[in-house]
Amino acid sequence: MEGYLFGGNVWFKERLSGDDGRYWRKARKYFLFKNDLSSAINLLKFDYKVIQSMSRPEGTILRSSGKTTLDPGAKREHRPGQSWTDDAKNSVRILLDRIVTRWAPEYLYLLKIDIIKLHDSLTPEPLQYVKKTYDETNDDIDSFNVNKALDLYQGCLVPLYYHELWNEIIKGFKNVETTLEERETVINASLFFDENTHDKTKESALIFGTNRMIYSRPLSKKFGLFDLVLIKGNNKEYFAVNTNNGECNNLKIELNTTIGVYVSRACSDAFKQYRSQTKDDKLAITKLTNITSTRRRISAIHNLSDWPQYRSILKPMINDIYFQKPEDYDPLSIIPTDGFNTAQSETIAIAECMFSDFQERMCIVHGPPGTGKSRTIAGIVLKLLSKLSEKGRKRKILLCAPSNNACDELSRRILDEFKRKDVPYKQGTLVRIGCQPPDDYHLCKYFLDFMVLQDIVNALKMGRRIHPNIAQETELRLMQDAQIVISTLNYCGNARMHQLKSFTEFIIIDEACQASEGDLLLPLRFKCTKLMLVGDPKQLEPCVLSEAGTKYGLSQSLYGRLFSIFDQYPYSPISMLNIQYRMHPDICRFPNEYFYSNRLITDGSVEARMRDFTLKPLYLYNITNSPHVYDSAKSSYNQGEAKCIQAFCNLLIAHLAEQPTSIFDNSNSDERSNDNSDDDNDEDGDDDDGSSTTYSPISTYKTTNDSINEVDNETRRLQRLLINDSRLPKIQQHIAVITPYKAQIRLLRQYLPSYIEIMTADSSQGKEKDIVILSCVRSGGNTEFLNDLHRMNVMLTRSKYALYVFGNLTQLANQPVGWKAFVNHARANGIFCNTNTTPIDLPYRED
Repeated sequence: MEGYLFGGNVWFKERLSGDDGRYWRKARKYFLFKNDLSSAINLLKFDYKVIQSMSRPEGTILRSSGKTTLDPGAKREHRPGQSWTDDAKNSVRILLDRIVTRWAPEYLYLLKIDIIKLHDSLTPEPLQYVKKTYDETNDDIDSFNVNKALDLYQGCLVPLYYHELWNEIIKGFKNVETTLEERETVINASLFFDENTHDKTKESALIFGTNRMIYSRPLSKKFGLFDLVLIKGNNKEYFAVNTNNGECNNLKIELNTTIGVYVSRACSDAFKQYRSQTKDDKLAITKLTNITSTRRRISAIHNLSDWPQYRSILKPMINDIYFQKPEDYDPLSIIPTDGFNTAQSETIAIAECMFSDFQERMCIVHGPPGTGKSRTIAGIVLKLLSKLSEKGRKRKILLCAPSNNACDELSRRILDEFKRKDVPYKQGTLVRIGCQPPDDYHLCKYFLDFMVLQDIVNALKMGRRIHPNIAQETELRLMQDAQIVISTLNYCGNARMHQLKSFTEFIIIDEACQASEGDLLLPLRFKCTKLMLVGDPKQLEPCVLSEAGTKYGLSQSLYGRLFSIFDQYPYSPISMLNIQYRMHPDICRFPNEYFYSNRLITDGSVEARMRDFTLKPLYLYNITNSPHVYDSAKSSYNQGEAKCIQAFCNLLIAHLAEQPTSIFDNSNSDERSNDNSDDDNDEDGDDDDGSSTTYSPISTYKTTNDSINEVDNETRRLQRLLINDSRLPKIQQHIAVITPYKAQIRLLRQYLPSYIEIMTADSSQGKEKDIVILSCVRSGGNTEFLNDLHRMNVMLTRSKYALYVFGNLTQLANQPVGWKAFVNHARANGIFCNTNTTPIDLPYRED
C-alpha cells in the first residue's frame, strides 16, 4: 500500500515512518475503507431501478451502510435528473455517444490528418471562429438576443473542446513513459445492456464487469470514472468510456471494482460473439486518458445560463454596471499602508468595497511581471477575512488558478501575509483541495486529505472509538469550517466542492489569462457574482493543443477578451499594478516599452540593491555558425549553443564565487521565486506541429563524454578551483536557463551543473531568478514558436539582476515582430556581440 495512497509524498512518508507511524498507517486504512460507487449512468437515461443497489450518480457516494453526500442540506433520496451535475442540454451524454459511435480509433495511427476530415469524425457541428462568434453576439444592445448569443457561444466552443480532447487521446496513445500494455486491464464481463444514443440515430450498449487489483500494482492499472479506453475485438478497435466505477476494499489490500463501460453496439456484439465462441468472459481494456476535465468544461459552457450575470459575459459593455468599480470606492481617500504601494492599496480597497456592496460586480486586475500581484491577492484575502464573520458561519473566499503550482504559490503568499501582519492563524482556516498533495513540503499540512488523516490520527491517539464513516464526516466538517479554499479552476467541477455553492462570498482567480474559457466558467457554478480576475494578457495565453483550437481562436481567455474590450477606453474599469520590484531597469526597459506602453515604473529600491553586481544586466550573444538539428521526436536542439552556454556558466559561477557572499542576500523582490517546481498540467511548448508530441530519451543525441567535457583550459582551471567550494550549490541556485524546446532542455541537463534550473518558457511563468540565460536554439527555418510574443515576454521578464541571451540573433532579427525590435534595442545600447567560438567573455560593467 506504500505506493498507492500518496506514497511518493515526502511529508506523508515521514509520518508513516515516524513515531506515530502506526497511527498514520491505521488512519490510512480508514481513509481507504469504503464501498464507493461513482456512476454516470444517469446521463445515459439507463433504467435506474435495474442497478440502483449498486450505482449512484456522480456527486453521491455510497460508503459502508449509509449514503453520505457532501452537501449537508441535500435531500437524502436521489432521483435521476435531480443531481447538481445535471447534464444541461445533454451535452455530456452527446459527448459520450459520439466518442463510442462516431470517433475513429484508426485515426490514432495516422501521422497527420486533415483538420476538416478529423472534425467530421468528431462532430457534425461546423467549426466556427471564436472571434467571429463574439462579434456576432455583440450586436447593438437594442437588437441583442441573449438566447441566440448563448447558442452561438456554446455551438462555437464545445466542438473546439472536442478537438482538444482528441489531442489528449493522441498524447495518451503515444505516451512512452507508460506503454499501452502496462495500462491494459482485464475485466470479467458479465452483464450486457443494449442502449441507443441520445438522438436515437445510433445503437450503443453498456457492459458491466469486475476487476480485482492489489495496491502494490501500478496506478496505471486502476480505472476511474470517465476513463476513455480502447477495446480490441475481432481485429478491430473500439473507443469506450467508463461510466460506472464501484470500489470495495474493506480494509484489505485488495481493491475490487465493478466497472461499467459505455460502448457502441458493434463493440458489444463483437465481444458477445467472441464470448459465445470461446466461453471466455475476459475483456481487455486499455486506458488512454480521462475525459473528466473536458466534460467539466463542456458542462460549464452549457450551464452558463444558470449564473445570474451570464448576459454580461456574452455581451461585455463598458457601461455595464457589473464591470464598474463600486460606488463606495474613492481613490482619493486611499492611503498606502502595510508596505503596499498606491496601486496595490487601490486594488485592495476595490475588493473591500465589492465585498460590502449589494451590487454584483467583477473586477479585472492587470498585474505585469514583478508588480506584486500575488502579495496583493494575499492582502485582499486578509482584509476580507475579518469581514467574513459578519456574513455568518461557513462563508468562504475561494481562490482559483489554472495550475497546481499557481495555487500553491497563492497558499504560500497568504500564509506569509498572516506572519507578516502578525495575525493569529486558526488551524483549518485555509484548505488546499485537489487530487494530489503539494510538492512544497511546508504546504502539505494544509492539504485537505492530509488534514483528514491528521484528524483521524489524533482521534486514534486519544483512544476514541472510530467508525467507518469517519473520513467523509471529517472532510465535511473541515470544508464547512474553512474560510479560505484554494483549488485549481478545473477541480471546481469536483463533487467535493459542492458545499461551496451558496456559501462563497468572493472569488479571486489568479493567472486568469492562462485559463481557457471553459475552465474559467467552472467557479461560477457556486453562484457567487463577486469576482476578481487577476492576470497579464501580455504573457501566456491558455494552452491549446489542437490544430483546430489554435486556428479557430480557443487560445483567447475570457480575461483577454474582456481586457481587449475595456482597455481601449480612457476610463477603463481595469486596475493596473504599475510598480515593478523585480527587474533591473536595463532589463525592464525593452519589455516596458514594447509590451506595456511605458506604463511600468521600476521602484527605486531595485537598482539600489543591485549596485554591487559587477556584470552588465543585459547582454546578447549572437551565434551564427551552429545549426539546430532535430531529435527523433522532431524537437529542436543546438549542441554548439549548449556548449557556449556551458562555458559561459562555468565562467559565471567562478566570477560569482569571487564576489561577496551577500551579493544576492538583499534580493527582496516583491515576487517569490518558486525554484523547484514545474507546472503540473500545463503543456510546455515546443516548435513541433503539436505540443502533445511524446519525446524520446536523451540517447537520441550523438554526444560523448569527450564532447560534453570539451571546454577551454581556463574554464577547466576554474572548475578545479571550485570543485571543493561548499558555496557552489547555492551559487548555482541563483541561475536559471530558459529555452522554448524540450530537446534542448534534455541536452542542457547533460552539460550544466545540477543546481542550475532549466525550464521551458511555459513552465517559467510565475517564477523568477537572479540570473537568467536564454537559449534560443533555432538557427533558421520555422521560428513561429519563438515569435509568440506572449512567450517572448515571459522569457524576457524572469530575471532580477541579469539576462543573457544566446542564439542565432541574426536570423531572429529577420522576423517582422518582437525579436527584431529586441535585437535592434541591444545593438543600439552596445550590449550585443558576435560569438561563434568558445571561450566567451563575461559582460563586465564599464563603470
